[in-house]
Amino acid sequence: VIKVLLPLRLLALVDGNDARASDWLGRINASANAASLLTTCLLCSSSDVYGRRFALAVVSGGVFLDALACAAAPTPTWLLVGHTVAYFLGGSTWSLLALSFSAVGDLLATSPPRDVALDFAFVEGAVFLWLLAGPAAGAA
Repeated sequence: VIKVLLPLRLLALVDGNDARASDWLGRINASANAASLLTTCLLCSSSDVYGRRFALAVVSGGVFLDALACAAAPTPTWLLVGHTVAYFLGGSTWSLLALSFSAVGDLLATSPPRDVALDFAFVEGAVFLWLLAGPAAGAA
């Protein structure tokens, strides 16, 4: 939802100036994705040590912070800071997917070896159906 609403929120913050909104969107995406790149592996490995529930709580908190930053930021600078901090806490879709696949790997460890690839295919199919259905439902 945040990825869809972020450009609209930026347009509102820069008084409808498309060029400024595009510039800010590039900065926000670059900094947030760099933060996500740095923290996704750490989150997945820390979930092995501290447990999946703890890691899912951290990621859920990051997603909540991301939504809060998008809704409450008074300026594009605050939106950049809030979005980046939220992604450092794992508030990105990709961190959530990586952590989810770690949990799925735990569940599939009990499957017979010949069924593991098929089980992962079902899980990935469900995830990508969700990624397509969400924006489609929002656009309707």
